[in-house]
Parts: sequence; C-alpha cells; structure tokens
Amino acid sequence: MPTISVIIPNYNNAKYLGEAIDSALSQEGIDLEIIVVDDGSTDHSQEVIESYGSLITSIYQQNAGASAARNVGWQNANSNWFKFLDADDRLLPSVLQRQMQLQVEFEKESSRVITFTDGRIIDQVGRVIYDSYYGDIPRLCCFSAAELVGRAPITPMPLFPRLAIEAVSGFNPDLRSADEYDLEVRLQFSGWNFTILNFVGYEYRMHACNNRISQRQLSEAEFQQRYDTYLYHLELAAPDLAKAADGCLEFAFATIFWSSGRYCLRCGFPQLAAMYFDKAHSLSAQMPVGNTAYRLGCKCFGLKLAEKISELSRRLKISGLR
Repeated sequence: MPTISVIIPNYNNAKYLGEAIDSALSQEGIDLEIIVVDDGSTDHSQEVIESYGSLITSIYQQNAGASAARNVGWQNANSNWFKFLDADDRLLPSVLQRQMQLQVEFEKESSRVITFTDGRIIDQVGRVIYDSYYGDIPRLCCFSAAELVGRAPITPMPLFPRLAIEAVSGFNPDLRSADEYDLEVRLQFSGWNFTILNFVGYEYRMHACNNRISQRQLSEAEFQQRYDTYLYHLELAAPDLAKAADGCLEFAFATIFWSSGRYCLRCGFPQLAAMYFDKAHSLSAQMPVGNTAYRLGCKCFGLKLAEKISELSRRLKISGLR
C-alpha cells in the first residue's frame, strides 16, 4: 500500500504536465502512487500521459472542472495521504519524505493536524519570480483561524489525510474558482488545524494560461457563487467569531471580501464588486485594505481608477522581475 498518493488533475496542460509528473516520480524515501486525472483535454495530454506507462495511473473523464477531477483522484487512491499537484507546477526534491516525517511528529500532539510547506513562484520557463509565498510568516507554527482565512495554502502545499478529506466530502465540484480555499476553510472550521513547515516544498508556475483560475476572467455567475460561498464560510465560523474578542477573524474575512471585490472590479462587474466591498466594510472598519498608495488612491480617485493604477503597477513589477 503506498504511503502517499500524488493526484494531478490536468486540462490542456501538455506543455508542463511531464514536468509535474517527473517531479513526483523523482521523490525519494517514500512509497508513492501517482494518479493523473485528465479532465477532457483537447491538446496532446493523452500522449504525454501514456508515455509513462505503468509508472502512473491514468484516469480520463469528460471536462468537469479541477474540483471534480481531484475528487475522482482521491476516491480512486490507495493511500491514506493525498498531495494534490496542479499539472503545471512542480514538487521540489524529497519534499514528500520530509513532510511525512514532520506530519508524524506533529500527530503525536494532535491527530487533527494538516501540515503544509511554503512555495516559490516561477515563470513559464522555470525562472524564480518570488522565493517565498509566505515570506513574512514565522515557520513551524500552527495557523490561527484568522491566518488560515486570510491566506490559506495553495492547493499543492498541504499533505491531506484521507480522514480529513472524507470528513468534508472533498472538494465542492460545483465551484469553478476558490475551490481549494473553500476546502481548507471548511476543514479549519470542522476542527482541523493547519501547521506551516520551515521549508519551500513546491513551485507554483505563473504564466498566461486560461486554464489557471488566477489567470482568467471569471464570469458574473462565478463571482456571485464565490460571494455566496464566503457567506457560507461566515456561517461556519460563527462560533469562532462569537468567542474572538480581538477582531482578527472579522478582519481576515473582510480582507477576503475586499480582495475578491477588487478582482470582480477588474473583470468588469462593478455592481457585484460593490456588494463585496459593502460586506467587507460591514465586517471591519479597517477597509480598504492594501498598501498606503492603494488606500490613498481609493480615497482620492475612487475604487475604479485606484484599481487600474494598482493593476498596472503589479504588471510592471512582475515584468521587471523576469
């Protein structure tokens, strides 16, 4: 029986899929199975998958989204631990062995812990853009509920116990965006604790690709669905919100509503964005959230123009780092 199942959902990522699979196959010191779930690709992904023969398990399905593909993967897995790796990302050497060893140590103190590593951001050819996703957070610490809500791990960071995934019925297949965030928030407020480890374990590829949720326009319906999901998270967090006196959890939720409102505004839905912003204001008086220049821009020029300036600045910064 394998110790860990590496589950790779793929949709039209033939260009990078081999790198993802190779990064899993190169892991040492631990028994693995690698499951690639192809979600109705129309490029030459099948050719890439079949080139690995019996080294991996392949599953083909009609296009149903990343959440559905991940669910199919873990439901067909033979281990009690899952690592969900996106098809255009890469695991770093020996990360699974190191993470499993630390997971075992932490479980001596709590059986409901989920460990996750840091990650670094790379471009389409593998050059490093940012060395650390969590550069400003102390290592080897248990995340509070506010920290998890405000900055949840990216999908490939955690090592998920089967018990945890089964307890919340896996990913919500109806969500086409923020699905991994939804999973982790539901886990947090059902009694699981997330602990960050003291090393970088994977590489997240930032590139122009419509298959990346973070790189494409969301529809009005998707933004409405995301808003409703966040409201559901607030319901789950109600007992914690009632107990907390420092306002950190409310601020974390407000930040999520505000940042999603900014995304909504950039995608051209000002009325929905206003709904996000209003909810953020109702949760925390510290809105708008952002750096000094952005907050000043909101005050002087209004949200729309401030957002245009902020987005231009972000693109120039990324371009300058390449």
